[in-house]
Amino acid sequence: MSDFVINKDGVLKEYTGDKDVKTLILPEGVLHISEEILKYLPNLEKIVLPTGMYRISHASMRDCKNLKEVVIPETVKGINYRAFHNCISLKKVILPQNLERISPFAFMNCESLTEIFIPASVESVSDDAFNGCKNLQRITVSPENECYYEEDGILMHKKSRKIVVYPARHPNEIFSVPETMTVIPSGMFKKCQNLKKVYLPEGTTEIKDEAFWNCNHLEYVDIPKTVQEIGENAFHGTPFLDNCRDEFVILGNGILFKYNGSDETVIIPEGIREIKQMAFFYCRRIKSIVIPATVERIGGNAFNDCRSLKEIRLIHKNGKVFTWNLEKTLYPKDFDRGLMMLIRKKIDDDDYLTRVDPKMKYACILDYWLDTGDRESGNYILKNINEFVCEFIRDNDVFHLERFAEKTGYITSENIDLLIGYAIACAQDTNLFDAQLYLMDYKAKHLGFADPMDLFKL
Repeated sequence: MSDFVINKDGVLKEYTGDKDVKTLILPEGVLHISEEILKYLPNLEKIVLPTGMYRISHASMRDCKNLKEVVIPETVKGINYRAFHNCISLKKVILPQNLERISPFAFMNCESLTEIFIPASVESVSDDAFNGCKNLQRITVSPENECYYEEDGILMHKKSRKIVVYPARHPNEIFSVPETMTVIPSGMFKKCQNLKKVYLPEGTTEIKDEAFWNCNHLEYVDIPKTVQEIGENAFHGTPFLDNCRDEFVILGNGILFKYNGSDETVIIPEGIREIKQMAFFYCRRIKSIVIPATVERIGGNAFNDCRSLKEIRLIHKNGKVFTWNLEKTLYPKDFDRGLMMLIRKKIDDDDYLTRVDPKMKYACILDYWLDTGDRESGNYILKNINEFVCEFIRDNDVFHLERFAEKTGYITSENIDLLIGYAIACAQDTNLFDAQLYLMDYKAKHLGFADPMDLFKL
């Protein structure tokens, strides 16, 4: 009886033989291997794939952690998504001469792989095919290959002259990125352990997420002023940013990455376009921050753990200043999102980066409008005026309720009793009566009469 369960389509569905097998030779007729069925052979060290197989299926050998060698027949034309993912012992792979495609993450985390040869037939190599191959030193390419070439062990694309794969264990300590690269892709130099200095070409416009993630010896990156965007965690786990000792660490075109100062009042320089996430992390001495009108974006948790921060002054493009007193904000923990909402003009939007709790949102927009005269904020208040007054009553926020009443003239003899009734209903849930008392007092002082029965509603 065969140890291999193969369906009519040539798919190996199950191996029923010795679970401690070290070498496995698949029989003729197997065209595909079902996902992850081989990972249950914990001692498997070598596998021989049969002639006739034309692709190595998705995740077919994923998590075969003791697999050291695979023999691939010349009939195979494609190595699919995550085919050898987490084969951490895989040391030897000879790619067949008819291979055409290596898919994303095909060899991801093959930590023992030190080099690989790309045959002439290969037409497509995903730039993340070898992600996590932390000991990969070089990639060589057949000189007859029409799509790719090798430059000092680095896989390059012939037509674009751009890097496709930079081996994580390449011996270079100093590297100059080719002038053809205007964008540094996500993870391009991820975990490149030997890199110490990198020079980006003039004309580079973007460094994507995790581009230099965990390059733990990277001391310096020459970033030209042409860089407009730097992705999240681009330099995470590198000493590069720690080596930048300027008071304001500004990279590229006005991207503020880090504040190294110790002032109580911080004036962010004019020309800063973006404040990156965690830029002011643990700056516990800061009490006041001034943000210039040039700022277009603020990253998440940019002011995380600034425990002494009491005031933010945001300069509007018209020169007026919005002063945000955080001590008078009921829910100040998301104020960086509130700033983003105002800066990016996302007042009437549910964008994740600018989504703000209504308890803060309405107070923030009101204050911003009163300080700067911002037209969009004023129009939003007019459009949602009932929501504003109700939110302030619900939150028992007398400070903003009073500002709202004084500046909008919304409260009249026609609606005051309805508002007092709403305040009474809210007070029954919260046991807080400040908003109700304010409205009763407003009725008495501004509308010329008061209903004595209001007192009995407390």
